[in-house]
Amino acid sequence: MILALLMMQCELMPSRITMPAPYAGHYTNHRIQVDEKVIALTFDDGPSAITTPIILDALKAKGAKATFFVLGKNAELNPLLLERIVLEGHAIGTHSYSHASKMSAAQAAAENTKTTDIVERVTGVRTGLYRPPYGLRNSSLNKDALSRGWGSFGWSVSSADTATQDSEVVFKNVC
Repeated sequence: MILALLMMQCELMPSRITMPAPYAGHYTNHRIQVDEKVIALTFDDGPSAITTPIILDALKAKGAKATFFVLGKNAELNPLLLERIVLEGHAIGTHSYSHASKMSAAQAAAENTKTTDIVERVTGVRTGLYRPPYGLRNSSLNKDALSRGWGSFGWSVSSADTATQDSEVVFKNVC
């Protein structure tokens, strides 16, 4: 639910996502109290030519929206899917260019800049939503994102889908 309030409070403009003040330049990985029951669906590491269309089709069929934290290298490979994410009304954030866990401050700055530039060039959206690879709060990548005033978001419930291919296990992890 960490992005639920954010998604309700963000002023989505054609070219920029304005980050609500409590989240700008901060890392958040806890549940946010809201008056209604909501859940924020997030997807990392795409866009993938294999899985992203399936996810987008399922979201469309259920009338649901999600936030996609994209890798720059995958965005370069799949620009039409990146466009589709935004055109179908989903929020978009960055997740670094390469998904590396360690790098210098200069490399982190270059990765974050490159990824946001790709997203903006393809979609027209300059996002300030960020998720650090592996949820590493103290990484050079996350420190750079926070220094830019981006909102950095972890998760409050993990599907642990990197540990299994069994959809029943993933379902149980989330529920």
